Amino acid sequence: AIRAREHFYAGSIGEPLVNALLTTAAGLTMAIPCHVGYTYLTVRVETLTLDMEKAALELTGFFERQQQEKKAEENA
Repeated sequence: AIRAREHFYAGSIGEPLVNALLTTAAGLTMAIPCHVGYTYLTVRVETLTLDMEKAALELTGFFERQQQEKKAEENA
């Protein structure tokens, strides 16, 4: 164990550590904006989906009322 310490010096780990940190920083630089964009688009799609469901319910109600009025006129 003592001989292994003699051959170890800070320069041998410094360069790979710097490379790892730079790679991590570059990855985060790309990942964070992508995640923000993904979240924005996901929320936008959910909002559009809810709006479409609401419109579909309104249309269904409209056609049901039209059908009921037509039946009431026929029975009168």
